[in-house]
Amino acid sequence: MKLRAGFTLIEMIIVISIITILIGSSALGYSRYQQNARDTRRRSDLEQIRAALELFRSNDVNSSYPPSVFNMYLTSIDDYFGGSVDNIPKDPVTNNDYPYEALPQGCIGTAVCNTYTLTADLELNPATDDCVVNPNRGASECQN
Repeated sequence: MKLRAGFTLIEMIIVISIITILIGSSALGYSRYQQNARDTRRRSDLEQIRAALELFRSNDVNSSYPPSVFNMYLTSIDDYFGGSVDNIPKDPVTNNDYPYEALPQGCIGTAVCNTYTLTADLELNPATDDCVVNPNRGASECQN
């Protein structure tokens, strides 16, 4: 009887299947890790913007937050991010500004914007999907 050197086809298929399963499961874990990192960055970004908005309010004559007109918002808190609109944090995936709304609605000119909401869409839990900063509720409400 001759001794065979090497592996049978069945043995090769089993090994390749096991390797494929291991690679697939580690890729899914890595993707979740990246999503968690981006959500953490979103929370940090909102905190930075919140701090800049509070500085803006403390320096404003009427103790008002900036109105939610897009360009005014960016240029109003520009100085608190190193003088460059490019330094204002943006969403890490879309590179868009975080949605900001000064309240009450229409507070511009002589009307005082006495509160606001600032939100971010989180990736890991689409059911709750929001990280909201509202100064009247204290700290940010980030669910995940």
